[in-house]
Amino acid sequence: MKKSTALAADGMAGFLDLTMGAFIVFVVGQVSGQTAPWWHLLVGAILGFLPDIDAFTVMFTEVKGDHRLTILHRPLVVLPIAALAAYIAGGADWAVIAGLCLTWHYAHDSAWLGSVSDIDWTWPLTNRDLPYMDHHVWRETYWLVPSRLSVTEIALGTAMLGFLVAFYTGAALAGIAAVVVLWIGAGTVWALHRR
Repeated sequence: MKKSTALAADGMAGFLDLTMGAFIVFVVGQVSGQTAPWWHLLVGAILGFLPDIDAFTVMFTEVKGDHRLTILHRPLVVLPIAALAAYIAGGADWAVIAGLCLTWHYAHDSAWLGSVSDIDWTWPLTNRDLPYMDHHVWRETYWLVPSRLSVTEIALGTAMLGFLVAFYTGAALAGIAAVVVLWIGAGTVWALHRR
């Protein structure tokens, strides 16, 4: 059970990056005068989470250290490459989407937005010593309990997801149901962890 709640807590921690990525796709579509197809939101969610793809090794093991020291968390390197790849694959809108999704993720992982850890925005020009917390300690402190961080991020993520579900289904009740189900899930993780 402990392994399941730990994985669920990791999912909760990545939830805001996923929903923000989807929301960015929606907003860019609206600004461009069109409604993005629902499956484009899935691509945005992946882009919003992309720098943490290497975190899967941390989730399934008790590796010590900070995955934010990998190349995937080096904005000066990754942003231009991702924007160019997105432009080639999908045009200007996708280049903007990729840039915004990744910039969001990097800002979210930065100390100036309240992250416990930080990233080196200007690496390789700089090589700062960065604060970090081992993953299992971070999970225990912030995600397996209702902390200010977890409650705030789940609230923001469920608000965006609820809106998107309501918009794409045309049913406000569906959006509300999605929010309720996700909060029940979070509450269940917290309750199971206390046992």
